Amino acid sequence: MMLQWKDPETVNPILVSGDLEVVAGHGRLHAAKQIGLTTVPTVVLSSLSPADRKAYVLNDNKLGELAGLDRDILDRTAGLTDLGFDDIEGTI
Repeated sequence: MMLQWKDPETVNPILVSGDLEVVAGHGRLHAAKQIGLTTVPTVVLSSLSPADRKAYVLNDNKLGELAGLDRDILDRTAGLTDLGFDDIEGTI
């Protein structure tokens, strides 16, 4: 992810609660810090109750867990092989 993240405006924003707790995008925030970004796109979800926040975090993580990785689709849409990503599973 870090190799692809040269322009932070082209990625999904990090979702934060009204008190700026990360709700979704922990990995993107970690990657941003590792490459020295000091600002990242964010969306503040100020209307979430604590229960809604927990439910969102759990559901967001479950979606990632259930998501499949289709190398053919990734290669066709992102041209990863052309960019030198031969081992997509080990790169993303």
